Amino acid sequence: MSDRGRSYEEAFDAQLQEWCAQIALLQVKAGNAGAGARIEYHAVIDALQEKQTAAGKMLSELKTTAAQAWDDLKKQALKMSGLICNSSSTGTR
Repeated sequence: MSDRGRSYEEAFDAQLQEWCAQIALLQVKAGNAGAGARIEYHAVIDALQEKQTAAGKMLSELKTTAAQAWDDLKKQALKMSGLICNSSSTGTR
């Protein structure tokens, strides 16, 4: 993989760690919320965890993918990144 590819891989890995921290924060907020809000938080958390898992699988693929397929995988990862960012911004506050 090229230096650019490794750089992207490291950035995507850092983004996954940030999402994990955001999910943990939502879990704390859910624990402190009322019953109705807690249900909403858990629905958002579950959706984000599914997307995070999918993004983690993409990162694993990125680490093992041949150079010629890297660009295709990068496009998919960017799409997933957009989905996760959009979902986390619509979470209950």
